Amino acid sequence: MPSDHHSVLLLSPPATDTHSIERSLYHLECPVAVTHSVSRAINVASTHRPCLLIIQGSAQQWSFNQLRRLRTIADRSRITLLALADSHLQSWLYQEDNPGFDGFLVNPVSHEILQSVLCAASARQLCK
Repeated sequence: MPSDHHSVLLLSPPATDTHSIERSLYHLECPVAVTHSVSRAINVASTHRPCLLIIQGSAQQWSFNQLRRLRTIADRSRITLLALADSHLQSWLYQEDNPGFDGFLVNPVSHEILQSVLCAASARQLCK
């Protein structure tokens, strides 16, 4: 199964602005794939094994069972799974609402934070 230890998969609800994070990731010179469908994200994560999968939006926008499926794929391929929430919205309020994220990011995410997260995710995937 191919793996790109510096690529990022961004799962974002339809009609959500992803330009800011895409621009930041572009400046880090890492390939970014954007999808608006959990089923498509499952397919991409299974076949391309990005080092980082960022899920944008709130808990209400995604199926808990589908997110659990992404968690299973992430575990198998050592993909770091992060939630990205907007600073003005309380998107993931309670620990029991966490379907297994490795961490949370708050938009806007600084270049330095993204670089650190990307390095850590890449190293995690490379470690056996």
